[in-house]
Amino acid sequence: MYIVRKIVEKVKDIRSGLLHRAGALYYAILISLLITILTGFILVFNFYSSKLVGTSGKLDQVISDIYSAFDLLMDSEIEPGTSTLDLYNDSTSVVDVYTEQWGAYYIITVESENEAYPLGKTAMIGFKDDSGDMTCLYLQDQKNNLSVTGNTSITGDVYLPESGIKPIVIEGRNYTGKSLVKGKINKSLSRLPEINKDLFDDPETDDYETFYFSEYNPGDTIYNSFKNDMMVFEAKKPLADLVIIGKILIHSDEKIVVTKDCILEDVILIAPEIFVDEGFKGRFQAFATDSIRVSKDAELSYPSFLMLHVDNSLHGEINIEESAKISGGVCLYKEADLTIPHSVINIAEDAEISGIVYSNDMVELKGTVKGRVYTSKFILRTASSAYENLLMDAVITMESYNEYFVEPVIFKSQKFELLKWVN
Repeated sequence: MYIVRKIVEKVKDIRSGLLHRAGALYYAILISLLITILTGFILVFNFYSSKLVGTSGKLDQVISDIYSAFDLLMDSEIEPGTSTLDLYNDSTSVVDVYTEQWGAYYIITVESENEAYPLGKTAMIGFKDDSGDMTCLYLQDQKNNLSVTGNTSITGDVYLPESGIKPIVIEGRNYTGKSLVKGKINKSLSRLPEINKDLFDDPETDDYETFYFSEYNPGDTIYNSFKNDMMVFEAKKPLADLVIIGKILIHSDEKIVVTKDCILEDVILIAPEIFVDEGFKGRFQAFATDSIRVSKDAELSYPSFLMLHVDNSLHGEINIEESAKISGGVCLYKEADLTIPHSVINIAEDAEISGIVYSNDMVELKGTVKGRVYTSKFILRTASSAYENLLMDAVITMESYNEYFVEPVIFKSQKFELLKWVN
């Protein structure tokens, strides 16, 4: 029995050893499998990470190309049309440029030719004078001086007729200022700086479908991206209780009335007469041939622009009424062969314009211009008389002029600045 017991114990020992070695082998196989899976995961992760980095790099390059193209265009002559830029002359960074005039500004779209990343950006462009020019007034030399009285204040550099500027006592009012001009006085020429006559070119509408506001309900929003073709509306009734935004042209053969419950953003209005209701708030560009009236307390925010092109024998007027505010520009251009009757920009008391005022005929300034005034002549009308080249209680100042202000392209320019993105 003793011998049998020893044999049984020996068998158990052998069996236990075998089981132990089998377990170790199992764990070794399991660990090897886990290592293999982890190694594969790391290899796959590295592969796709490298691919993602390469993709991200290409995308970053496309985006950089678009912004570089805009930087290049800002120092170039801008003309409407289509062009292609090979930014580095290596055929890898190529963009298409689409330029069109939008009133007194330009709309530029830059699109990458990279088929994998056909990205693009659209911006509104204006004029930027970074020369440090502090001109606040340019009065054409017509052989008569500028007279000032009351609380008139002129801050900035001026260009005046050779006869200069003089204080005057008129209708019981004295000049109250300490200095006639707070800035440099230069001699003006017998003509104003030449205007950009592209402003007279109305957008072609013949190839566009005409829409009517009667097709929309009160309170509707009409939006058209600047990347799309222009939408053209004919206004047969006052613009009321609508939100109208983007690349939209509104025209009338007679008159456009903008009521205060209509919201306009970046649209263009074209009509012989344009009337803006009291208390209106919005931004747009308006082009007329007979008259533009901005009623009291209306606010036309940046970048708004008003243009009156007098090409007939009628008296043209832009009237900016009491406490109205405009940020952008106001321009009156009368054809050279039309001498009388005179046309005039009237800026009433407490009215304020931030930007550019240009008239190759007359300006009647009783309010404030924070920016620049270019005119052939001033006029002041009182209850008893009318006076030429007289300013009473008027303010013209560059002191409050925003250094980042991008001006409408009133003059031909080769220096532009991105005003805002519109997509």
